[in-house]
Amino acid sequence: MYQLIRILITAILAFILSRYIQQGNWLIFTSFILVQIPADSRTKSILISLCTGISIAINVFILNCISTQYLLLAFYLFFTTFITMGIGLRKINYFYPMLVFNLFGMIAAGLHVDFARDLNRVESVFLGTLLASILQSILWLPRANQTLKYLLSDIFATFNKMQLQLFNILLKRDYKDYHYWYEKKLHAERQRIFDLMDRYRRLSNTNQKWIGQLENIFENLIALGSLRYRVQDHSTFEVLEKELKNISEIISLIFSKLCISLHPLKKIIFKRPQIDIMENIENLLDNIQILEGVYEKTLRIVSKDPIVYLIFIQVLKELQSELTILANDALVKQTSERI
Repeated sequence: MYQLIRILITAILAFILSRYIQQGNWLIFTSFILVQIPADSRTKSILISLCTGISIAINVFILNCISTQYLLLAFYLFFTTFITMGIGLRKINYFYPMLVFNLFGMIAAGLHVDFARDLNRVESVFLGTLLASILQSILWLPRANQTLKYLLSDIFATFNKMQLQLFNILLKRDYKDYHYWYEKKLHAERQRIFDLMDRYRRLSNTNQKWIGQLENIFENLIALGSLRYRVQDHSTFEVLEKELKNISEIISLIFSKLCISLHPLKKIIFKRPQIDIMENIENLLDNIQILEGVYEKTLRIVSKDPIVYLIFIQVLKELQSELTILANDALVKQTSERI
């Protein structure tokens, strides 16, 4: 309701201002779109709106200048779309601004005007950006539920980066030579997880169950990473290269789809995230069983530390169990349905 009131006020003010400037429809369109940019703080919301609006204005000006050069226009649109949507798909919080950037670009490319009107168009975009930023500052209301969704999405994404690095280290022959470099990257991811979970813990007063599940997953990831310390002969990892890669890829898919289930636009693009997650979790269990079969046939005989691999497999099973509970939790289904 509060968001609807803010949008209504923005539309009224934008309509009034548009009567006094050239290309006023761009002012209405810009302010109406930018005032809806989601963020978890007032400052971040204003900064994202300003950066998006300035980028749109520059992009609109460039596109109008090259709109008659068809090959150059096609190349520019392909390049900007590829870069911006790539960023949006990787950084979930910036998906909406990147989508808006491309939308304005497509409209500007199809509506060529003379140079004077192009400047008026840019001026209207700037005024719309300023109006949206001012209203976001004055009419800001913290949205705890939306903030929790973004935090959860960031936590899952960071979990994914961390597990990819951990499994990658197990298969790197130069780990001992570049130990400091690899550990520094892992430390950065661990610290980010600590910070995100601390923020989530402070904001979430009713979802203590989820906090426990997230902590269990984090502990399981740490336990999986400890394999690199416990095994003396790292050449035995080569026997498991295919199995470890498959398991890491499946875990990555699960975390990615958990992120999708918390994001409205991504949920529209990627169909049935909930069903796909369960299919991936079943696939993960199958691959863990394959790894266990390799252990029984090979590692238990040739490895100097067979018990360590057995512990590793058990931790994988615990992680699979936690992911199953997480995917089945009603909170994921509710958030994916409400957004």
